[in-house]
Amino acid sequence: MLIENNKRERFLSPAEIKRLFDAADSDQNYYAGQYIKFLLLTGVRRSEAANAKWEDVNLVGERPTWIIPLTKSGKSRTVRLNRLAAELLHNLQRIPGHPYLFPGGNPKKPSSYAQPIQSPTKAFNRMLKRAGIKGPFCIHQLRHTHASMIINSGGSLSDVQAALGHSSSRMAERYSHYADNRLEQTGQQIANCVEQALRFSNQA
Repeated sequence: MLIENNKRERFLSPAEIKRLFDAADSDQNYYAGQYIKFLLLTGVRRSEAANAKWEDVNLVGERPTWIIPLTKSGKSRTVRLNRLAAELLHNLQRIPGHPYLFPGGNPKKPSSYAQPIQSPTKAFNRMLKRAGIKGPFCIHQLRHTHASMIINSGGSLSDVQAALGHSSSRMAERYSHYADNRLEQTGQQIANCVEQALRFSNQA
């Protein structure tokens, strides 16, 4: 069960996650919908996902990865893609020659075509409305929901820091000692949480 909502933080419940995913899949903006799902599945910053390129993704093998060339800390980092995030990218409709996972721009205007998704807030609010998710809730809170799922799946605050790519001089050494298996396990816990939410019955 996810962390309970409080006045300072807003986390999506399993039922809300299911409804948001359904709304994302049926949204008129296909790439915005998949982008929103990807944010929740990975917990990355919205700018990191928006600027993600196919050249930095490796879906081959048992450990699919995505390299973020430049993070907020000024360094690159490797994101272990859990099975749902990898499946999303595997099934994502690719535009030939387009470098970005989640493209923006107008296909009828070649000069703007090869751009990443821009300002998906309008589409996100549309999905929230369709999903019946009330109250103030912004895109960044998908990252908070991701963190809450780690904690409620038995993860530690250190797991949250590593999975979300937080960094500081005090925490850098701790991050360097994280084993790949530990990060992979954390990612799979997120996939388990989301799968459970997608199977959630409103009658339960």
